[in-house]
Amino acid sequence: EEKEEEEDDEDEDEDDDDDDYDDLVSGSSAPPPLWFLDLERTCAHILGRCLRALSIGPPVTLAERKAHKWLASPLFAGGAEEMPTSSSSGEQDNNNNNNKINNAHQADLEISLEDLVEDRKGSLASILHAHMRKMLKRKPHDILGGAVVKKTVRRFIGIILKHLGLLPVAEDYALELMDSKDSIGPPDPQQAIFRDRLRKVWESGQQFHLAVSTEYSRNKMAFYAREEKMKETKEQWDEKELKEAKRKLTWDGYCESIIERCNLLLAQHP
Repeated sequence: EEKEEEEDDEDEDEDDDDDDYDDLVSGSSAPPPLWFLDLERTCAHILGRCLRALSIGPPVTLAERKAHKWLASPLFAGGAEEMPTSSSSGEQDNNNNNNKINNAHQADLEISLEDLVEDRKGSLASILHAHMRKMLKRKPHDILGGAVVKKTVRRFIGIILKHLGLLPVAEDYALELMDSKDSIGPPDPQQAIFRDRLRKVWESGQQFHLAVSTEYSRNKMAFYAREEKMKETKEQWDEKELKEAKRKLTWDGYCESIIERCNLLLAQHP
């Protein structure tokens, strides 16, 4: 009996081995347990969530929504230009400001945006700027703000010339002005089109001057109105906020943030 039982056990083991071999060859197997299916679904769900985050990226923040107009602007598509480092610490601030104005694409041009911004007398940019201003109708707001606003306006004009590709046209016109000195002959049709574009650039600068002057006046009126209201309600200024508000009561302080933005745009590849 014991021998018969041993023989039966051996036959059963051989049958099991044959069944496993048949399943392996045929590709069929017993259904997996439920816990394995549950684990498989959970892993697939987690992996899908991770891949989705990698595909679409993080959600857009509130700051990105507010700055979408600038982030999508082609002004930044070319990236920033390389800025050479200053050689001495004493001249660092001046060099940094000039580096923001210098343009690597101006290597073959005689006209310089730096000359325009600084209004260097005798330069091509200064000659062109003076001539274009004479062509415009004088407005009462043109004298507001003094030197700092006028310099800010010249930065604005430089940005338009650079990013609209009008620097070569501006140089040709400036050279013609320098050579002729007294008067310029009638332009050909193509020149007339480009000169009209230049005139519109300086008109935009005049409008920009008006916008800066208007916003400065509004800011000043808002400050004094708030002061009067705080006297009635006996509220107190935050020290940091008061210092910033008083700084913007001056033309230099108000134009500081505008100048920083202009320098950023001047430092971008067109």
